[in-house]
Amino acid sequence: MYSEYCIEFFSLTSAIIQLSDSVASNPTHQSETMKIVLALVSLAGLAMTASAAPPQLRRASRKGGVKGVPGKAKQEPDTHRFLKDDKDDEDAIAIEDILGFGCFSEVATTQVQNRGQVAMKDLRVGDHVLTASNDYQLVYAFGHKNPTKLAEFRQVHTQETVLELTAEHLVFVQDQAHPVRADSLEVGDSLLAKEGTAQIITKISTIQRQGLYTPLTPEGTALVNGIAASSYISLQDHQTFLEMKNGLRLPLSQHDFSHMGMTPLRQLCMGVSSSYCNDHYNEEGFPSYVAWAIDTSLWVTEQSALVQALVLTTYLLVFAPLLAAETLFGPSLTPLAIFGLACLLCWRKNLAPQKQKAL
Repeated sequence: MYSEYCIEFFSLTSAIIQLSDSVASNPTHQSETMKIVLALVSLAGLAMTASAAPPQLRRASRKGGVKGVPGKAKQEPDTHRFLKDDKDDEDAIAIEDILGFGCFSEVATTQVQNRGQVAMKDLRVGDHVLTASNDYQLVYAFGHKNPTKLAEFRQVHTQETVLELTAEHLVFVQDQAHPVRADSLEVGDSLLAKEGTAQIITKISTIQRQGLYTPLTPEGTALVNGIAASSYISLQDHQTFLEMKNGLRLPLSQHDFSHMGMTPLRQLCMGVSSSYCNDHYNEEGFPSYVAWAIDTSLWVTEQSALVQALVLTTYLLVFAPLLAAETLFGPSLTPLAIFGLACLLCWRKNLAPQKQKAL
């Protein structure tokens, strides 16, 4: 059974490559392909907004950019690029920032059940932290945990606290349906805080510290220093939503895209073996799954928009059903549900020939 699935997977991969080659020189086919991808992404985006976001973070509409200082219009750059592994590009984002894992500093704190306020450096897998939906959820793994790495952090000052996080990290802003990058914040913006309250940014500065930490929760959020923050980063400069290499902006946010991609890791850590998420980290402080995802991401970002579209379509076809199953059964029970479904399909497949022989 497993070998048959492997053959089908590689056949699909071969078909995708052949399709890419055949349509690369045909503008009509490219247009149709992009329409299909856009439709799939639209459905995925709607599903993510309806099921994955914390209840109080869901909004009927998105009111545009982040609110800033009165009279100061905030605009995104006209051109955007995917992250690149280019040693000659001084603006290229480091490998540890790819695929949704910027970080908090070691002095950032979060509310831990039965432990109170705990610094990131003292947080453990298995702790339950307060999330943006105001309930305690399990820290099932760290997306990045490197106590010795030197990094630059944004210090976002409010009237009540100071939040330290990397520039690419996503944070929730009041009246915004999706989190925005920390480097897009301005003095005067309202950050979403505990129980739907807001805290006004009074100052933004930078500081260098050792230590990078990204706790992962089933919801993909955490209240850090009392501010609602995502567990992920934006994959593209100054972008809240995904954008193709040809400039096509997709209705799927960076947060939702990364949260969907972490579905297998959540289900593995919470439904199969928690020890995997405690022990399997590389020298840079990434879980093995994340390290693999980074390598894949680097390859994809070097490809054409068409290949990116085909990869994204495959991504949605694989991960969206897993996320849907997780929404129904929860990350702890989804692996068991999938195993049960596989057993049922095998039983029905073996039962069919027996019925035919009996007839």
